[in-house]
Amino acid sequence: MGDTLNDAGSCISSDQTGYIHVTGFFDGTVDFNPGLDSLFLVSDSLDAFISKIDSSGNFIWANKIGGPFSDAGGSVCVDKLNTIYLTGVYQDTVDFDLDFGTVNLVSSGLFDVFIAKYRQCSHSNSSIFVTACDHYESPSGNYLYINSGVYYDTILNVTGCDSLIEINLTITPTFVTISAFGSTSFCQGDSVMLSADPGLISYQWYRRNYPIPGAINMNYVAKNSGGYKCIAQNATMCSDTSNIIIVNVPCIPIGPNQERPNLNSEFVTPNFQISPNPGTGLFSVSITTRTAKSIQFYRTNDFIIGNI
Repeated sequence: MGDTLNDAGSCISSDQTGYIHVTGFFDGTVDFNPGLDSLFLVSDSLDAFISKIDSSGNFIWANKIGGPFSDAGGSVCVDKLNTIYLTGVYQDTVDFDLDFGTVNLVSSGLFDVFIAKYRQCSHSNSSIFVTACDHYESPSGNYLYINSGVYYDTILNVTGCDSLIEINLTITPTFVTISAFGSTSFCQGDSVMLSADPGLISYQWYRRNYPIPGAINMNYVAKNSGGYKCIAQNATMCSDTSNIIIVNVPCIPIGPNQERPNLNSEFVTPNFQISPNPGTGLFSVSITTRTAKSIQFYRTNDFIIGNI
């Protein structure tokens, strides 16, 4: 490598994979590719250079560092992460960025010493297979996917360089609906069967937003007023909350409350009478035996309308 003017190598260093890095200085127009192809660099004056070839002498890349006056590379070494450390001398204003950016240093005297660090990017590629419930956030955090498919994302790898990731994404959302097999308005003592979609691996029924103990099957027999829903999971542990079914129990059998068997398996109801029942407007509540510390009254939409 060289031209008719002053060109010289000052240091040569190999990395762990056998690649060779050379630094020095050159003047004029020099072809830094030792093979049949060419890579010409043109100096501004006497400029520093750094080049890389493989163990067989095949050209990889070359760059210059220089300004309007004399500059030279003195020593170069490469660490285990392929980071290049370069030192030398420079005059006046020199751009030390080997890429498209600009990093200018201005010398204080006739010649100043420089130390530069350059990261060599070893780009990597990988594939991952992901199963998600209703969405998936990419590893970089820049993308949110809601449909199954093949996607690509880029993050920094361990060497600080770009790593392209192929994401094979499967979205397995769970949609749960419940249905009532019968009337949802009946007198106390009756019931209605509520049923969730089949084929899911777990079920939990709720009444008034509270889980019902033991109600973990696809079907549930509702005997009391309230809003019922079901939360279920599929085989990939994705869950969904169903629609709400309102059950009304507006009437009670005729006869003293104390003679009526307690049909509520979820909580103990105090003995009382409501009149008129059924009816609208104002109601009268008569408690024959108060066994509870407090009584709450709900509309069928689960909103509390009173306490005694």
